[in-house]
Amino acid sequence: MMKIPPFLLPHKATVEPYLGDGAYGPQYGPGVDYKCRIEYNRQLVRDTEGREVTSNTQGTFEYKGEKIPPESKVTWIDENNQVIDEFIVISAPPQTALKNVSHIEVRM
Repeated sequence: MMKIPPFLLPHKATVEPYLGDGAYGPQYGPGVDYKCRIEYNRQLVRDTEGREVTSNTQGTFEYKGEKIPPESKVTWIDENNQVIDEFIVISAPPQTALKNVSHIEVRM
């Protein structure tokens, strides 16, 4: 499997996967830590229902064998474990290299 080189992923983020809506709002699973690169980058993208929405942030996340569901919560953390920013995932398609998933491009 071809993975993205670690030096291209200088940031750290915690992803809480979206599980669905509950009686008190969105329900999230336990957080999973990822190495990533997060950049503020405005772009018009399509959400899971096909609507055009504005994405203000793009992230390149390492692939850990599982997908990141849309509407998941992403918390960007610095080296001192201080929160830099929080996002909600719009889309997160896996990216392939030589027929294997190399990383996940996350639009938030």
